Amino acid sequence: VSNIGNERINVSAYAYGLFPQDGLAMNCTQNNISIGSERFALTPSVAFAAKTPLTTALSPLNLLIDEQTTPGPAPDNKTYWQLEAPVVEQPQGNCTGILVFQAEAE
Repeated sequence: VSNIGNERINVSAYAYGLFPQDGLAMNCTQNNISIGSERFALTPSVAFAAKTPLTTALSPLNLLIDEQTTPGPAPDNKTYWQLEAPVVEQPQGNCTGILVFQAEAE
């Protein structure tokens, strides 16, 4: 996520499969992937179990990005995402999900 604005931002996010607050990370042709199966971390090489589960409500990621103060590349920060397709749910076919990011002035 990059910040080309003139204020430091804190990034929040939420996700849904078909419609907001449906409890899904992915809506699939057959079965689905629940929201708890979509997770993130602020550093690389974090195991899935240790990543933070995403929710259906707007949640702060604690991802702070400074404002741009000089010409050139915009300040950015990284997140690392992982989606697990649980064997129990057995999602199949085409799957679609929406991940929404929102930036708020810090």
